[in-house]
Amino acid sequence: MIEIVDVWKNFGKKDVLRGVNLKVKKGCTTVIIGGSGAGKTVLIRHIIGLFKPDRGDVFIGGISVPNLNAEELEKVRKQFGMVFQSGALLNSLTVGENIALPLMEHTNMSVDEIMKVVGEKLRMVHLSGIEDESIANLSGGMKKRVAVARAIVRNPEIILYDEPTAGLDMVMARRVENLIGDLKERLGVTSVVVTHDIGGACRIGDRIAVLSEGEIVEAGSPEEIMKSKTPAVRRLVYGNSDHCILRRGA
Repeated sequence: MIEIVDVWKNFGKKDVLRGVNLKVKKGCTTVIIGGSGAGKTVLIRHIIGLFKPDRGDVFIGGISVPNLNAEELEKVRKQFGMVFQSGALLNSLTVGENIALPLMEHTNMSVDEIMKVVGEKLRMVHLSGIEDESIANLSGGMKKRVAVARAIVRNPEIILYDEPTAGLDMVMARRVENLIGDLKERLGVTSVVVTHDIGGACRIGDRIAVLSEGEIVEAGSPEEIMKSKTPAVRRLVYGNSDHCILRRGA
């Protein structure tokens, strides 16, 4: 579904990405994990075409994203839903208006049709009936789920999650993790999750790619990552208070 081939990206004198290679299988959840400054967000922006690599290529369904013109890129982006770390919800709009926005901007659907879809997506994220609620009145976990509802409102094939559990307590984080897995099963979507949380990565990931100093140093199943002898991977896993293998499925 997604293939990243020898991608390099430089900002000033700093190589943020240094020859990244990664394949994301259709219908699977791939987690990109790394510490602060590892290049995770820069990499995800290359996937969606917000950045162009200085060298290398990014393919979505076999199409080279960096070589697309604006119109072609917009067609590819229709395959994506994006859940931003901050949520990126508009406080001036209600919950329903936030979720409806992509449909209002990109379709010719009537208001009634749009609000029917909005209600369906809210049910999927277990927030039925809050269309008229103010964003300011929502908890952090509810805001994350509203952001997910907006991401799936156009029935994307791929969902990108940027630090989806950041800032949430353990209970809310688990709910969001469960939601990511539920949507993969119900919608058959391909998911790419960027996180620094090894426990969460093990719980939701079919495959984990460890990004360190701008390079993918290892990729494999959660079990394979746990058994890795690579120093950067071992620091990531054992530098946490909870071991990944004990938290998986907990």
